[in-house]
Amino acid sequence: ELGFSGNTQNVKVLQIINAHKSNKLFRKLATSPLLGHTVAQLAGWTKHGGVRLGQDQIWAKPPGASPLVYHRDSPYFMFQPP
Repeated sequence: ELGFSGNTQNVKVLQIINAHKSNKLFRKLATSPLLGHTVAQLAGWTKHGGVRLGQDQIWAKPPGASPLVYHRDSPYFMFQPP
């Protein structure tokens, strides 16, 4: 379970990849038809058949954890936009 324990010594950022595969609530959210439709509309992808879930991530940064550094993940994904 995620949550803040009160410990501020030696804390680290927690990254959970593909949470939808291990938690029913996250799966329900990540695969929600309403969310998919909304994202497709906002991104202008309705003509291209909508959206698909490629991967989900949760970042939990407790108080006292080191700052996150800005970066781009796009070079690691092996797909081309339409």
